[in-house]
Amino acid sequence: ETWPASFAFLSYLRRTIPDLSDWRFVELGAGTGYVSLNLALEGAHTVVTTDYDSKILKNLRQSVCANKVNSNMHVLRWDWKDPLPKRLPTLLRRSLNKKNNKKNKNKNNNKKKDKKNN
Repeated sequence: ETWPASFAFLSYLRRTIPDLSDWRFVELGAGTGYVSLNLALEGAHTVVTTDYDSKILKNLRQSVCANKVNSNMHVLRWDWKDPLPKRLPTLLRRSLNKKNNKKNKNKNNNKKKDKKNN
């Protein structure tokens, strides 16, 4: 079951963040994954969805594959009473590094273009 708060929260995010491409999200206790899946489908840079139940995790992984969001959505097991999953910081940091590398390439290309034009 998808909680009514999920619909409201996603609606709020859609109104307040017109371009999700630079954003990273972590959903705690994703359940159906409604929010995470929609954020990934709508172009969020990185979405990490978590839950502790093995059946829910299996369903979330199937949703990722079925909706072809493997590149920007990741499913992790996390019970809130447990420590932070070791992969979580790595996934978020890796996505930041990819973005910074793209920015640096664009800056370097722009500098080369400027030199050619002068």
